[in-house]
Amino acid sequence: MKSKIIIVFSMLCAGIYCQAANKVQLSSSKTFAKQVVSSNTDYVIGTTFDLKGQIVTVPKGCKLIFKGGTLKNGILVGNDTGLEYSGAIFNGIKIKGTWNVPEIKSSMFKDISKQDKLKDLFALLSSSHENKLTIENGSYKVSTSASDISALDITSNTEVVVNGTVELVPNDQKRSYVFLIEGCDNVILRGSGIIKGDKDSHKGKDGEWGYGVCIRKSSNVTVKDLNIQNCWGDCICVAANSENVLIENCALSNARRQGISFCSGINSEIKNCDISNISGTAPEFGIDVEPDANGVVNNLLIDGIKVRNCGGGIMGHGGAKNAKVSGVTISNCTITGSRKQSIYISSASDYKVVNCSVSDGKYDPVYIVDSSNIEFDNNKISFSRSGHLINFGKNGVGTSNVIFKNNELTCNTSLIRDCSNIKLLNNKITCSTMFDGSSDQLEGLTISNNEISGMVSGKFKNCSISGNTITSDNSTPLSISGKGANTINGNSIKYTGTKSISELVSVSSTGNKITNNVLTPNDNVKNGINLKSKNNTASGNTATRAFSNGGKVLNK
Repeated sequence: MKSKIIIVFSMLCAGIYCQAANKVQLSSSKTFAKQVVSSNTDYVIGTTFDLKGQIVTVPKGCKLIFKGGTLKNGILVGNDTGLEYSGAIFNGIKIKGTWNVPEIKSSMFKDISKQDKLKDLFALLSSSHENKLTIENGSYKVSTSASDISALDITSNTEVVVNGTVELVPNDQKRSYVFLIEGCDNVILRGSGIIKGDKDSHKGKDGEWGYGVCIRKSSNVTVKDLNIQNCWGDCICVAANSENVLIENCALSNARRQGISFCSGINSEIKNCDISNISGTAPEFGIDVEPDANGVVNNLLIDGIKVRNCGGGIMGHGGAKNAKVSGVTISNCTITGSRKQSIYISSASDYKVVNCSVSDGKYDPVYIVDSSNIEFDNNKISFSRSGHLINFGKNGVGTSNVIFKNNELTCNTSLIRDCSNIKLLNNKITCSTMFDGSSDQLEGLTISNNEISGMVSGKFKNCSISGNTITSDNSTPLSISGKGANTINGNSIKYTGTKSISELVSVSSTGNKITNNVLTPNDNVKNGINLKSKNNTASGNTATRAFSNGGKVLNK
C-alpha cells in the first residue's frame, strides 16, 4: 500500500512539473492564432507573425518568449500574460487584456513614435503585479477626447520612468490630463524627460483644468525629477483625498493656472522644485494649497522650492465650504518676482513659514486673513515698492495668534497694515514706518526685542512694546495714539536725523505705562517723552545725554 501511494504522488508531481514547464516553439508554417491555444504554456517566437488585423486572445497564464521573432498588424489580448523579450517585438499591434510584464520599455514597439502608441505600452501595466515602464529617449505625442480625458493612465504598484518628451496634442477641452494616477497605491513617476501640455496651442478658450500630472484618490505616490511645462491648467494637481504624496526635484514652468495645485490630501511633501513663469488665468501661483468644498489639506511640507516670476508665490486658502487647511510648513523656499502676493494665507490654521527668502515682488509680499496659529520664523522678506510688507486685510478681524520672530523685514513704506493680537519678536525691521496710518486700531500686539530702523507709530490699544531698539532718522521714533492702556518698557529709542523734532516719544492716549526706556537724542531733539494726554504713568526713563535748549526727559 505504501509503495502505491509513493508512485501516485510521484506521478502527480511529474504532471504538475510538465504543465508548468510546458514550452512550445512556434512554427512559421502555421498562424500565430492556431498555435497559441493552450493555457499555462511558454510560447517561443522566433519568426515574424502577421496577425492580419485579427484579434488574438492568449490563453490564461501563458508567456510569450521572443527569440528574434515579432508580431505585427493586429490586436493582442492578454490573459495575465507574461513577456520575455529584448528589442522591438511589436509593430502595428494594439494591446488589450491583462498582462504580467515586470519590465516594459517603449523600444518594444517598433512604431512607438506614432501618435498615441504609448497608450498600448501603458496597456501592459497591471495593478496586480509590480511594473516598471520606461519611456526612452525620443518624442511622443498623446491625445485626449471628451470621452477619455486622460492620455496615459498609471496603475498601482508601478514605476514609470519618462526619459523622452511626452507632448499633448492640442485640444479644445476644459479638462484633460497627460498622466492620470487615480485610485492607486505605490506609484513612482520619475525621469529626466519632459511632459508638455498644450497651453500655447490650445483650441478652446474655456476651462483651467488641463494638467500634466493629475493625482486623485491615491496614496504613496512619488513624482520626481521631471520637467513639466506649458499646461492649460496646472503642471501637477493633487486632489480627492490623496495621501503620502511626494513631489520632488521637478522643474515646472509656463503653466496657465498653477505650478502645483494641492487640492486635497494629507501627510505629503513638495520638495526642491523650481517653478517659474506661471501666467494666464487666476490665481497663477507657483503652489496653491486650496481644497475644494469639504476638502482637507493637513500635514503638508513645502521645502526648498524656488518660485520665480509667477503671478503669486505660495498660497494656502481654505475658503471653500467646509474646507480645511492646517498643518502646513513652508521652509527654505525662495520666492522672487511675484506679481501678486508672495505668501498668501487665508482661512488656514497651524501654518509655519521658516527660513524663506522673498524679494522683488510687485504687490504686498505677505497676506494673512481669517487665519490662526501662524508663525513666521527666520525669514528674509524685502519689498521695494509702495504698499505694505505684511497685509492682514479686514482690519485684522478673524486673524489671531500670529507670530513673526527672528525675521529680517525690509520695505520702503509701511511694514504692516491692519492687525490685532500678533507678536513681533526678535526681528530686524527696516521701514519708513511700522504701521499704516490708516489702521483704525492696533490691539493686543506684542512688540518685543526687535531692532527697528524706522518710525513706530499707530493707534494702539492694550499693546506691549518692550525691549526694542527703535531708531529713526526723519521723524519721532515712537508715537502712541488710540485707546491706550499700553505698556512701553525697556526700549532703546534713538534719533539720528538732521531735521528738528519735538520729542523721541509722543503719547496722545490715556492709561499707558512708559517705564525704563533709554533715550538717545541728538542736537535736533527738543524733549524725550511728551505726554500729551492725562492719566499716563512714566517712571525710570533715562537719557544718554542732555537735550538741547533745555529740553526734558519727561515733558507733561
